[in-house]
Amino acid sequence: MIYNRLLKLKDELGKKALRSPRTAGELLVRKNFERVMNILWKRYNFGMEEKREEISDDMEEYRIGDFRDEIMAANLRRP
Repeated sequence: MIYNRLLKLKDELGKKALRSPRTAGELLVRKNFERVMNILWKRYNFGMEEKREEISDDMEEYRIGDFRDEIMAANLRRP
């Protein structure tokens, strides 16, 4: 129910919000748009459902690779 209202508000504000606002009115619209988007991202993972799992898996692989490289470099330095 509130999710649908947030989506509707996001669509309305998205049409008005500018990337670089200059006046006070434009700045207010941009701030409200960012607030709505932050709520959608944090509470509902809006736009990240499928991609989040793929990204987290890829990042985990990179992290493991970095740890391996650090361990190997440390072992080579030992006398």
